[in-house]
Amino acid sequence: MIVAPAAPPGSTIGVVTPATPAPRRSEVLRGIEWWEENGYRVKLAPNALERWRDFAGTPEQRARDLQELFADRRST
Repeated sequence: MIVAPAAPPGSTIGVVTPATPAPRRSEVLRGIEWWEENGYRVKLAPNALERWRDFAGTPEQRARDLQELFADRRST
């Protein structure tokens, strides 16, 4: 098994939900708070907490969020 090294503090962590929504909004926010307290920057995708049917937003919203996080050069 190959395990990548952990991202060092100061790194940016992108939060996106490309499939089902998070069970509880509060859990996502608590996780973001923990990462920030431990020295990471967090970028929450605009539609990460959306709900549409059984998904985390429409297919278009989820695809756009994922593409935008990967394309964001400011987060490196």
